[in-house]
Amino acid sequence: MTSTDPLLHASGRTPRWIQAGIRVGDCDTDYRLAGSGRPLVALSRRLDPPFLRHCDVLARERRVVAPVMPEGAPADCAAWLVDLLDGFGFEKAALMADETAALAALALALEWPERVTAVRLLFPPAMAECIVIAESAADGG
Repeated sequence: MTSTDPLLHASGRTPRWIQAGIRVGDCDTDYRLAGSGRPLVALSRRLDPPFLRHCDVLARERRVVAPVMPEGAPADCAAWLVDLLDGFGFEKAALMADETAALAALALALEWPERVTAVRLLFPPAMAECIVIAESAADGG
């Protein structure tokens, strides 16, 4: 990325965030956008400063979209995310989700794996001992 990228400040280090809205299905969705390159959708139900710092770092390398997620069950949010990807013209994207959006990100990755290149989950350090991730072999074992 160069400092000529319109979504970076002249220093080339700090992303310049654009705030806008997009219609996703029947839901008006506010979002923030910065960076360029491969898309990453940053998911949280609260766009607080610690989460946004993660977004700042990632926007130096990628095009980051941070939407305001609607309330709903993980499967409903996953369907909303598919519509969001379509709205931005992203065939597929990486996902980053905090503990408030992790289930929606995982639901999307399980239901539409062809739309997801990677999933990064962010959890507070206090939750680290509570997280169990089951792995299975590609052959279903």
